[in-house]
Amino acid sequence: MLGVKTGLERIANRAIITSALAQANLTDAWQTLKGSNSPEHRLGDPAWEKDTADPAETADLSNLCIFVIYASKPSLSTLSYLQSLKDAGFEIVAINNTTTSEEFLSKLKGICLRVYNRQNIGRDIGAFKDGIMTLYAEGLLQRCKFLCLANDSMQFVPGRNGQSFTAHVAKFIKEDSGALFTHQSHQISKHYQSYFPDLRQRHHQFQGVLHILAQLQATLSPRTLHSQR
Repeated sequence: MLGVKTGLERIANRAIITSALAQANLTDAWQTLKGSNSPEHRLGDPAWEKDTADPAETADLSNLCIFVIYASKPSLSTLSYLQSLKDAGFEIVAINNTTTSEEFLSKLKGICLRVYNRQNIGRDIGAFKDGIMTLYAEGLLQRCKFLCLANDSMQFVPGRNGQSFTAHVAKFIKEDSGALFTHQSHQISKHYQSYFPDLRQRHHQFQGVLHILAQLQATLSPRTLHSQR
């Protein structure tokens, strides 16, 4: 019976992915026809930005987090996770792969540097790519020493666990380590919440990341990334 249930769950997950892929195919094809199939066009203008002046001049971008959300309404888990990242010293650029409600946006304003509403093409990986390429094109990512990539696909527990997480990340920032993977996620398939540090001092590593993303943009439509989650 357990095998049947597992099989049905796999079928349901595949149906969800296939449906999202079909929607992404149509959106991506339409954007290509309009000539607006670029990271900057997919993100559009921020739904909210901390300061109307040049953020490169008004914010310390040494520690930068691109945080991907897929929810129109706030949850305690996501807000606690974001607050812990902020407490650890990160400026946060939130990218929501759906429309952010006014209630949610009002709460994000107290935590984030920017908030984007993005069409859900490529899911989390597509949003990370668009965020990285857009911030790099603006010259903001070049000021970053530690880059955090995280999303809301985990249940974050505030209180003592949240404080421990913040302390752990803060300690990592002071160390000379290549990367920190703090959480495993098993949604659909196993993957990690990732931190990629010290991009200024290890610039060649970051150039490698940009090269991979550029290759993806050149050889794969963003909709293909639905299958990479």
